[in-house]
Amino acid sequence: MAAKKGLSAQSARNRLAAYDFRGEDVFKPVSVLSGGEQSRLRLCMLMDDEINFLILDEPTNHLDIDSREWIEEAVEAYDGTLLFVSHDRYFINRFATRIWELTDGTITDYPCGFAQYRQMKAQEEAEKAAAPKPEKEREKPAAERPQRGNKAQQAARRQLTICERDIARAEERIAALEADMEAAACDYEKLNELVGQKDAAQAELDALCARLTGNGVTGLAIEDEEDFKTFLEQNRQYWDYVDQELLDRMAGVCRVKFYVTDDDHGREQLARYTQGLDCEYTTAPLSENDWAYSWQKYYKPLVVGERLYVVPEWEKDKPVPEGRVPLYLNPGLTFGTGSHASTQLCLEGVEEHTRPGDRVLDLGCGSGILSIAALCLGAGYAAAVDIDPKAVDVAYENAALNGIGKDRYTVRAGDILTDRKLEAELGGEKYPLVLANIVADVIIPLSAWVPQVLSQDGVFLCSGIIAPRAQEVADALARNGLKVTKKREKNGWAALEAVLA
Repeated sequence: MAAKKGLSAQSARNRLAAYDFRGEDVFKPVSVLSGGEQSRLRLCMLMDDEINFLILDEPTNHLDIDSREWIEEAVEAYDGTLLFVSHDRYFINRFATRIWELTDGTITDYPCGFAQYRQMKAQEEAEKAAAPKPEKEREKPAAERPQRGNKAQQAARRQLTICERDIARAEERIAALEADMEAAACDYEKLNELVGQKDAAQAELDALCARLTGNGVTGLAIEDEEDFKTFLEQNRQYWDYVDQELLDRMAGVCRVKFYVTDDDHGREQLARYTQGLDCEYTTAPLSENDWAYSWQKYYKPLVVGERLYVVPEWEKDKPVPEGRVPLYLNPGLTFGTGSHASTQLCLEGVEEHTRPGDRVLDLGCGSGILSIAALCLGAGYAAAVDIDPKAVDVAYENAALNGIGKDRYTVRAGDILTDRKLEAELGGEKYPLVLANIVADVIIPLSAWVPQVLSQDGVFLCSGIIAPRAQEVADALARNGLKVTKKREKNGWAALEAVLA
C-alpha cells in the first residue's frame, strides 16, 4: 500500500490503525483475515481512493457485534453519497434517508427514513386490507384431511412428505456448513471446500423445492402430535407451563393442510386432491390477510406505572398524556410489547429504581423495552443481551426510535448461562439495576451469577415468574446471597426485587 500511494511506512500504519489494524496485525496476509477484518480492509482501501459515492451490499452480514459496530462507525464518518442494500434494520434506520423498494420489477421511491417508511407501509397495508375485494378473490377454501386415500394419492403424498423431510435436512446441512465456514474463516483451503459443499447443498435444496412446487402444492403443512411433543420437550426451559387446552387439541392429531384459491382452478385442484378419499375432510374459508401487520390494530398505547407511556411506532404522531414519559416501540417478532403482566410488573420496578446516570443490565431483553425504558427515565447507560439474535436488531431499532444511540446502549446475542466469553464481558462491570424478565427455570441458575454484576446498593428485578413458583425463585435468590425486598403480583404472575444480603 505504501508503494502504491507513496506513503511512508509510518503513514501506512497510521492509516491502517484508523481501521483497527495495529501492531503485528498490519503484517497479516489477507488470506488469514476474518470476515470482519476483510471488510475493514476493503473500506480502508476504498476510503484511500477519496471516493464520493459508496455502494454497499449487505455490509453487516456474517460479522460479529464488534465488527458491525466498527463498520457502522466508519460509514458514519463517510461524508459522500451512500447506496446500500441491507436486511440489518438498525443499519437501515441509522443511515437511510431515502428508501427504494423493489417489488415485482417495480421500484417505489420513499423519500424518508426507515421508521417513517415502515409507518407508511403499515398504513398502506391497512388501507389495502380495508378495501373491498372482488368476489372471487375474497376468500380461499382450505382443505384439511388425513393422510389416507387411494394408492395413487397415497404414493403422491408419500413423495411430498419425503420431499418436505429432505428439504428440512438440506436446510440443516446448509446451516451447519455456514457455522463451519465462520469457524474456518482463517483457513483459506478449508473455507473454499466448505463454500463448495454449501453451493452443492443449496443446489439440492433448490431442486427439492422445485419438485414440491412441480406437484402443484403450495402452502402445505403437516401437523403431528409427536412433533408437537418433541418441540415442547426441546424448548421446555423457555416456559413454565403450556395451556392444557392446546395439549388436548393436539392429542391424536395427524393432519395435512393445503390451500387453494377460490376460483375454478382451485376447485378443480380440490376435487382432484380429494378424489377417492375414504376419510372425512373439511374445508374452511380463509380471508386474505397480512399477518405481519394485522396484530397491530390490537396493540395500542399503554399507561404503565406512574410515569411511563408505551407507544407503538405507528402511533408515534399522536399526543402523549401530560406528565408521561413516552417509550416508542415496535417489537416485531420479539417478546416485549408492554401488554403482558410480567412486563408491566418489571416496568413498574424500572420506574421506581432507575436513577439519573445509572448503569443498567437487561438479561433476556427481547424488544429492549425494559432497558430502553430505563434510558428514557434517565439512566446513563444500558447493556442488554438475548439468546435470540433477532433481538439485537430489534432492540437497537427501538432505541433509535427513542433517540438513543450506541454510545448509551449495547446489545449482544448469546446465552449468559453457557457463553463464558459473554459472561466475562458483562461481568467486568457493576450495575445498580439488573433486569431479568424471563422464566423461573432461567432465573434460578442466573441468580448464582447476578451477585457478581450487582453493585453494593443495587437492585435485581426479576419477572416472568408464574405466581406458584415465586417462592422457589426467592429461595434460590437467598441461597446465592440475595435478599428479596419486594414482591409484585398481577394476573397470576410475580416479580421479585432483591438486593445483596
